[in-house]
Amino acid sequence: MNKSEKRAQTFLYMGVLLTLIAADWHWYLGEFPEESFVAGLPVMQVVYVLWIAAIVICLAASAVFFWKLRKQEAAYTRKNKHRRENKRRA
Repeated sequence: MNKSEKRAQTFLYMGVLLTLIAADWHWYLGEFPEESFVAGLPVMQVVYVLWIAAIVICLAASAVFFWKLRKQEAAYTRKNKHRRENKRRA
């Protein structure tokens, strides 16, 4: 596994993990609205927006790294295909 693939998977896993935590937190606040002191803090809306932004950034970064990796692999395959064709002709 190369460096780009590790980065892409790391961002993907972080995005999924942040999404699951946000979904769990949303469910908890819906189920037990009066139980959490933290939910009553005035900065929670800002934290929630920043959390969603972090999810979007992680998933977008993962998509970019996977796209670049696919592009590199396609170029490598094309390059080697031409080499094999040239060897057959010779």
